[in-house]
Amino acid sequence: MNKITIGKRLEIVRGEESQADFAARVGVHPDCWSSYERDALEISAEALRELAIAGWNPIWVLTGEGSERISPTAHPGAAVDTALILARNDADAWQRRNGFIAGMTHAAGEEGPSGTPACPHGPA
Repeated sequence: MNKITIGKRLEIVRGEESQADFAARVGVHPDCWSSYERDALEISAEALRELAIAGWNPIWVLTGEGSERISPTAHPGAAVDTALILARNDADAWQRRNGFIAGMTHAAGEEGPSGTPACPHGPA
């Protein structure tokens, strides 16, 4: 089985857009986004939320499981609602399997439970 990293999936999400431009749209410092793509930093919950708003499946971003995109069906926030419901339902399984969910809300400069530091630059 070919498992790609979170960083590689984030490169897919960014597509052809520059890291700096994409980081600005997601609301993170460009150096942080670069570190996310290199798997040197854990993606922040805020950045993951912005990806969900844009229609990216946060489960796929974090685990590679499921479809890449979620379709907003009921209203513009449906993608986020779906992501939050799925995250709530799967949080325990994610944490047991990957051990990183609890670290997604740590503050800038603090270390997450997996030992990967948060972005030292803070938001964009």
